[in-house]
Amino acid sequence: MQNQPERPTTNGSKSRPNRTASPALSQTAPSAPTVPTGGSSQGTPAPRAYRAYTRNDLDRIPELDCLSTHERQVMKAVSAVLPFRANSYVVEELIDWSN
Repeated sequence: MQNQPERPTTNGSKSRPNRTASPALSQTAPSAPTVPTGGSSQGTPAPRAYRAYTRNDLDRIPELDCLSTHERQVMKAVSAVLPFRANSYVVEELIDWSN
């Protein structure tokens, strides 16, 4: 680091000169491109409406059709004791129903 000459301040003490960033560093980076929403010709899927599933909706979740009758009864029994709530994104995208 180079030695900077000291200059007097308004209160009589000495300080180093202010360093400013070079113009190349002070420029902001270009903003990231935005992705259009709403289902366009560019392949972006349309946003899906929020749908909450509760204990009363267990029979209306089509993905549960792959479960046996016994597994569905157990699920209903557990949901009677523990809180159950999921949304359509969890049911349709996050759960691997084949596993």
